[in-house]
Amino acid sequence: RSIPAINRVIQTFDTYFKGIFNALQTNTSSVKHENMNGKIQAVIAQTRGFINFDRFRINTLFYFGNFKLVPQKIY
Repeated sequence: RSIPAINRVIQTFDTYFKGIFNALQTNTSSVKHENMNGKIQAVIAQTRGFINFDRFRINTLFYFGNFKLVPQKIY
């Protein structure tokens, strides 16, 4: 009874598979970029602006540079 409807859905998916796959792949990288842009915008909003570009650059690198802020053993 419901087999023709399921077959129609499967056929539609097969027809548009490449488009769906490309859209999902594009959105994933776009989401990552938008996420990073949002974090940078949050840093800017939190500091209420910077005096110059060097301070902005240092602040951004500090927040997103994945620094290890624990003492390191020197051998």
